[in-house]
Amino acid sequence: MNEQVPDNKPKRDRCHIYIDGFNWYYGIFVHKPGWKWLNQQALFEELRKDEDVNLIHFFTALVEPDSPYNEARNRQKRYIKALESFAKMRVTLGYFQEGKTKCRARCGEEYPTIEEKKTDVNIAVSIISDAVGGLVDSIVLVSGDADLQPAVEWIVKNYPKIKVTVYVPSIEHQESERRSDFYRRIWVQCKFLPIDKMFKHQLPAKFITRDGKTIERPETWKE
Repeated sequence: MNEQVPDNKPKRDRCHIYIDGFNWYYGIFVHKPGWKWLNQQALFEELRKDEDVNLIHFFTALVEPDSPYNEARNRQKRYIKALESFAKMRVTLGYFQEGKTKCRARCGEEYPTIEEKKTDVNIAVSIISDAVGGLVDSIVLVSGDADLQPAVEWIVKNYPKIKVTVYVPSIEHQESERRSDFYRRIWVQCKFLPIDKMFKHQLPAKFITRDGKTIERPETWKE
C-alpha cells in the first residue's frame, strides 16, 4: 500500500483585487500616461507575492459609449480587450452620466459635467459577495474614494478573519491631499499604491490576445 505524503506547504491566502479604474486614472495615469498600458495581473502578483492572487476585478466605464466615434474610447476599449486576455482579470463596466453644475462663484452659470455611475456599487457588491461566498482570505481595494468605506467597514465587522488592504492611488506630490485616516481607525491596512513598479510591468507594444489578434499600444500612451 502506498502511503500518502502529507503536504507540509503553508497555506497561502486566497486574494482578490478590486480596482476603481476611474479613481486610479485620476490619481496616477492622468499624470503618467506612459504607464497606462499596464499589465495589472503581473503588477499585483508581485505586490501580493506571499498570497495567491486568484482574481483581479477592474471596474471602469466607457467614454461616450453612444458616440459614433471617440478616440479616447477606442483606446480604452483596446486596453480592456488586452486585459480580458488574462485568466485572472474580470472587467465590469459602469457608465458615465451627463449633468449640469452651477458655478459656485457669483456668476451662477451652469456648465456640463459627467459623472461615473454604478462603479462604487459594483465594487461594494463584488467585495461583499466574495466575502459571503467564502471565496477570499485577503481583499485588496485600490481606491481613495470615501464612498467605498461602508463596504470595507462591513467586511471588517462581519468577517474579521478576512485580511483587508486598501491601496490609495496617488502620485507622490499629491499624497498629502489623499485621506486614509478612516481606514486606520477601523484597523485596516491603508497605504499608497506602490507606483515604482508600474513602468516595469507594461504590456508588450504589440500584444497578442487569446484569440490570436494583435493589439498595439496607443501612440499617446508612450513616454
